[in-house]
Amino acid sequence: HPDALGQVGVAAIAEADVVVGYVTYIKLVADLLDGKEVVRKGMTEELDRAVHALAAARAGKKVALISSGDAGVYG
Repeated sequence: HPDALGQVGVAAIAEADVVVGYVTYIKLVADLLDGKEVVRKGMTEELDRAVHALAAARAGKKVALISSGDAGVYG
């Protein structure tokens, strides 16, 4: 969790107004989410997560998108 997440990840969540992510990953950072708008989506809802994140950012909110995977594979 914060040790695995890293300082940059913890800071991004702390600065965010909205946190968007897969349900399981949101649970892993639940203690960092007080006062945040949280959008939880299930498996296979990647596009919907991205749409929510972009809409919130376009509305002027700071957004943290919680995900995992190898950046070299998944971008």
